[in-house]
Amino acid sequence: MLILVTADFSSLVACAQQIKSLEYFFDIDPGIGSGTKINLATPSTEIDTSLIIDMSTVTEGLHQLFIRAEDSSNHWGLYHIFPVIKGKGSLPTIIEKVEYFFDVDPGEGNGIAINVSPNAEIDTNLNLDLTSLVVGIHEAFFRAMDNTGKWSVYHTVPIVKGPGYGLPVTVNRFEYFIDSDPGPGRATPVDVGTRLILDSTFLLSVPKTKQDSFHLFFRAMDNRGLWGLYHDTTVAVNCNLYPLKAFVDFIPVSCGNSLVAFEDTTSASQLVWGFGNNDSAFGRHVTHHFTSGGIY
Repeated sequence: MLILVTADFSSLVACAQQIKSLEYFFDIDPGIGSGTKINLATPSTEIDTSLIIDMSTVTEGLHQLFIRAEDSSNHWGLYHIFPVIKGKGSLPTIIEKVEYFFDVDPGEGNGIAINVSPNAEIDTNLNLDLTSLVVGIHEAFFRAMDNTGKWSVYHTVPIVKGPGYGLPVTVNRFEYFIDSDPGPGRATPVDVGTRLILDSTFLLSVPKTKQDSFHLFFRAMDNRGLWGLYHDTTVAVNCNLYPLKAFVDFIPVSCGNSLVAFEDTTSASQLVWGFGNNDSAFGRHVTHHFTSGGIY
């Protein structure tokens, strides 16, 4: 009888030593160097390998397996202990069948078979057929059978089937609105094509407003026609979005040294005026004395 054991050994790197061999024994230590020796093809400072251990010399029942390593200076390390069981005609256990079912157990061996290659461990991605299920919440059950014909207990996963399920879900439409929701599909669309994941930068048109901030909302629709929940963010309004327009009133003159009055007709709370000749002023309504003629 043979058993498969995974072992991991490392040497002290500071001593620049390498592991050159391993030895094992069962239950009673025969002395350092007197165990069953395993020569390593390539000595290394760290060994992570699987070992085939011969159990033909031990009786049936529970035993302890001891494994220790020898370095390049012929020094032996402490041993690792593994509990092992030898039984009648025992074979390495491998998975031969995997099946699944939904909600109600049809009995062992009567589930939907999953095509797998016999192995001690199976790690794979599965595509489950949901066509027989109604829309709603269900439970998927999985179980495996080993090479002795014994079935395992099942593993349960909750699943949800919705309208149009069965196709990869992609983002097919994207839209945004400001402050008030006009309803799904009625907001301002953004051309995004068809994507599994949407991670992009967009230039959006925002309204001219006298508010200090507004709420910007985004939402996406998938290839089944289902709209997601919206994401919202608060946008602070920059002052250059205000539609400021000044009204200029002055007595027509044809020469310099003139006094011109300026009046603002907007609702802005503060203004700065520049007169084109390196002079400036603050206020809603101002006057400025131009000392020479020209265009300003």
